[in-house]
Amino acid sequence: MGKFKLRLLFTILAWLCLSGIYSQTYPTRPEPAIYVNDLANIFKDYERSEMEQMLIDYFDSTSTQIVVVTIPSLEGMDAAQYSTELGEKWGIGQADKDNGVLFMVAPNDRKMYIASGRGTEEKLTDVFLGRIRDNYILPEFKSGNFYNGVRLGILQMMNRLSGSFVKDEKSSAGAEISIFGIIIILLIILFLSWLFGKISNSVNYGETFSGRGYNGGGFWGSGGSWGGGGSSWGGGSSGGSFGGGSFGGGGAGGSW
Repeated sequence: MGKFKLRLLFTILAWLCLSGIYSQTYPTRPEPAIYVNDLANIFKDYERSEMEQMLIDYFDSTSTQIVVVTIPSLEGMDAAQYSTELGEKWGIGQADKDNGVLFMVAPNDRKMYIASGRGTEEKLTDVFLGRIRDNYILPEFKSGNFYNGVRLGILQMMNRLSGSFVKDEKSSAGAEISIFGIIIILLIILFLSWLFGKISNSVNYGETFSGRGYNGGGFWGSGGSWGGGGSSWGGGSSGGSFGGGSFGGGGAGGSW
């Protein structure tokens, strides 16, 4: 009878533990991808917009997906487990590279965690993530500056990952430059060099050009600008979808 009671007690405890695990809800994966999922509402609107564009631009240029998720509370769940499982469920990163990163913040619990995809663990080691947590992220969080803390942490990760992954090209057409193309480029460079030399000589001798040429207003036109105004890294293109990246449990987190 004693053994039966003991088994019954273990069964009840196991059921309660499993119920606690499966009752934990995860945010629905956004489609198309959203890189700043501020469910705890800790960022201002312009902060969310700026960070979203920064992460989209980074994805466009590297194919690496760094995603920020803020939730009010972990509801008793371990921060590392929650972040790793959410990154896996959402499939952050590319399936063939596993180059995803999830930056989770739970302000009510005063906890954060950075989960690294399998393909980023070589660069984003637990030691490195712990260092940027202590030196950049938590000091800002302790002052109530969530945006600064997250942004500084992301910038350090971007610097660390620089050159690790290259954005896949959608088409290989024109990827290789033929000898004929190289000759054309060299001829254009020689022509431009000759043209600039003529312009330089004309300026030195006080000559001017009428019409479309140099007329004293700046060679590139009024205002001396290269283009029609400033732009962000990637031109504001879409961040696509999450590609099925996998997470192996690497990362670092802490409390403030």
